[in-house]
Amino acid sequence: MNNSESFSERVKLRIMARDGSNQRTVFHDESLTYIRLYAWSPDERWLAVEFQRQREPNRFEFGLVNSADGSLRVLKTTGPRDFGRVGRVEFSPDSLFVTYDLDVSGEGRKSDIFVINLNSGQETRVVAHPADDRLLGWAPFSNGILFSSDRRGSKDAWLIPFEEGKVSANPLLVKTDLGDAEPLGFTKSGAFYFSLSQFTSDIYTLSMDPKSGKAQGQPVRTVERFEGLNSAPDWSPDGRHLAFSTARSPSVLRVLDTQTQSDRVLAEGVFGPKWSPDGKSLLAFSGWGSNEEKIFRIDAATGSRTVLVEARPEWGILIRSYDWSPDGRYVYYQHDQHETATNVAPIVRRNIETGQEQEIHRVESGGFFAVSPDGRSIVFRANGLYLIPATGGQPKLLAQSAQGQDSYYIPVGDAFTWSADGRSVLVCKWLVNRNAADISDDMKSELVRVPVDGGEPETVLEMPRIRYPSVHPDGSRISFSAGRRRSELWVMENFLPEQKAAGK
Repeated sequence: MNNSESFSERVKLRIMARDGSNQRTVFHDESLTYIRLYAWSPDERWLAVEFQRQREPNRFEFGLVNSADGSLRVLKTTGPRDFGRVGRVEFSPDSLFVTYDLDVSGEGRKSDIFVINLNSGQETRVVAHPADDRLLGWAPFSNGILFSSDRRGSKDAWLIPFEEGKVSANPLLVKTDLGDAEPLGFTKSGAFYFSLSQFTSDIYTLSMDPKSGKAQGQPVRTVERFEGLNSAPDWSPDGRHLAFSTARSPSVLRVLDTQTQSDRVLAEGVFGPKWSPDGKSLLAFSGWGSNEEKIFRIDAATGSRTVLVEARPEWGILIRSYDWSPDGRYVYYQHDQHETATNVAPIVRRNIETGQEQEIHRVESGGFFAVSPDGRSIVFRANGLYLIPATGGQPKLLAQSAQGQDSYYIPVGDAFTWSADGRSVLVCKWLVNRNAADISDDMKSELVRVPVDGGEPETVLEMPRIRYPSVHPDGSRISFSAGRRRSELWVMENFLPEQKAAGK
């Protein structure tokens, strides 16, 4: 697949036998730019899908594809990307109903559960509650829908009876302290399997030789409070303070004084701090993926905030990346711009005083960037690492994405930064085994120094899941976040009413 290949050629649903034989295209619509397969009905007649049409970046549709003739039946139109969209989908055991959870808050924090009668097309909200309710599955023989809810404070598992096309009783609490369960499904006997994953992130600092960029010693954890919840560090221009984000509810922007080792809360509900060149304010954002996205300028002394950029209806996702110009007069930012044949993410420069904007470069099939210390260049990620003049121009390839069975890729988010002298870019690269079914819990990653004027990249550090690098102004150290993922497989048994009544 290459960059010039249109979305319309990629968006297909195909079916094959378990042994790989009898492959066929069951659905192909050239007007679509995206399609997601949710579930296959037990009678094998329907495929539940979400899709998006060309030139409609803020509209998603949910429907059914007939597995025999490929006809499409639209059931629902939903809102902006990632919010106001269908989450998990399940069919009833008799294939007469489809149930799903849907964000109803506009912020991705509250979902309710709905059921559609496939004969009549009637939609019913079967779980309507101020809490966040998420679908887990449809029990195989109990006429009940299993869902998680935080209505009691913790995330618990509940079962709502559903008979003859309607809710027949109040929800029943079947498991407390379920956690953030990822459903894997029911067995025919009624056992429910699910996985639990916990991501940890801490901030570390590594000493470096300012001239050679080589590591000196081993990384040391920099922030001790709220262990496992800290990320996105950024050094202040005077090199004394380290701003970072703590994953609480809502997220918290904190500032650490590295001389006194004291930290303070500067703002809540924002993420990803970036110090201004004069050290008097920081950039941060909120509302990622919603229609309420904003980039703020936050006063470093008082925490008061001013909106610099906010989402516009014609955009897709606003926040891919943002940065300051070295003189503090401009803010650069990047947003999605879905078009007919390609996924374009323009880099834009905005004059803070006048609000005037200039498009610098249109990045295809990629995103995220960083402005050089002298303000003359921008490095960005696409299918490799590229360099362009800050005023726009022809991109120069710095590093190509690796190919083969084991390949490195640059993760989403802020995964690279400039060295203090501007002579190289420090890049986080994660290793992916193309034969692996999933990304490993302790994914191998490297911090690599890439010279901008030529020369071979050099590995500075190996550590699991390195992200958000930030170089100290004197070039003597680099801070970053790194972490692990812990995964567990669980099963719930003998919790359905029919099982208990039968003494199973």
